[in-house]
Amino acid sequence: MSAYRFKLALVREEAPEPFGSQVNRPSDAAALAACLLGQEFQEVSLAMFFNYQNQLIGYIEIGRGGIAHSPMEPREILVAALAANAASVIVAHNHPSGSLEPSVQDRAITSRLKKACDLVGLELLDHILVGAGGAYRSVLGGP
Repeated sequence: MSAYRFKLALVREEAPEPFGSQVNRPSDAAALAACLLGQEFQEVSLAMFFNYQNQLIGYIEIGRGGIAHSPMEPREILVAALAANAASVIVAHNHPSGSLEPSVQDRAITSRLKKACDLVGLELLDHILVGAGGAYRSVLGGP
């Protein structure tokens, strides 16, 4: 059996605004998520990474699904957040159906992710559901 040496490389690509945007409340996070998710017709999950001043330093698309589900694994989120040297994370996904009611799965993944973030010293600021026309709902903190 062979052993391998692994190296993790973080690839930085120029991204559109709103980098440097500061998040002070759920509506700020929802505006960022809506900007990054655009007008997706399928469910898309993303994680946004922030520094200690709650300024956006980067993001990653976590998963792309159908009209009712998009994968969101804590492991993938944590690896990317730690590689980006983030202090905190906000996850978000759109609901193409327009419903902003968190599903059982939304609540379960939020709980799992919060526990995982706590273990590695990251703060999970929120999990935002984005609907049509700028509507949103915070899974952690209410509307």
